[in-house]
Amino acid sequence: MQKIDEESFYDSLNIDLPEIDKRISETQAIVGSKSDVEQFVKATATFFKSVLVDRKDGFQDIKINDPRLELPQYGDRLSKITFDPEIGLTHPDATVLEIGHPFVRRLIEIVKSEFFGKNGVYGRNAWYYSNEVSSVCLLYNVLVRYTVGLTEKRVIEEMLTFGFDGFSQKELDETFIRKIMPGNTTDELSEADFKEYMEEAISFPDFTKIMNKKIEDRRLKLISERQELYKKIIKETDSTDEASWIDDEIYIDKAGADLLTITVVLPLN
Repeated sequence: MQKIDEESFYDSLNIDLPEIDKRISETQAIVGSKSDVEQFVKATATFFKSVLVDRKDGFQDIKINDPRLELPQYGDRLSKITFDPEIGLTHPDATVLEIGHPFVRRLIEIVKSEFFGKNGVYGRNAWYYSNEVSSVCLLYNVLVRYTVGLTEKRVIEEMLTFGFDGFSQKELDETFIRKIMPGNTTDELSEADFKEYMEEAISFPDFTKIMNKKIEDRRLKLISERQELYKKIIKETDSTDEASWIDDEIYIDKAGADLLTITVVLPLN
């Protein structure tokens, strides 16, 4: 979480409270949620014909089958990866994939530039079959940017994942989305059917409404978490000069959002 640490307001506070380590962990869980980053990597690995392999030790490996995703320090394989920073703290030899990791950033860059092809033709096979779904489901990954501060603005990023049941049009539960995994099958989806599903996903009636609500809910959660921390800091330090820096640091606004991927998940049975 180096990116968050560098952009964090904690480093500017010349105090030492036992509460701060706990609050930093809570903030890291909000900014760049590990489950959302995991869903994004899992989905895009499918696009680029790369494979996530479960290991017996509870970690995963990624076999990279697209040279554009290869990085000098990793080559064509990322070994012993986790999406949980807490696990990374107790396993220094593990690779923690979070929103600031070079591999995740490379994925984001390529997806943003090539996900939609020319003339409206979709450039990536954003679909797979799964045993976990009973009807066609539509999953979305959105990269959101927020600005923090009034006088000197900083940018933080958040990955949001949400989805719908294409039949009932109900929003999918976040826990359910995390459980969806590609099934083992040789079944193929025709280009015509895929394009039809994608058109449905783009024009889904509640997509914009739910996306904007999630962006706003996360913004308010960030503000609330910082306000709670500042109350603790003021109480512990008996400071009376809080307004000038509290008002600045709890000012969080949406700066933009990019739809990175739409994944069509089809029932295997």
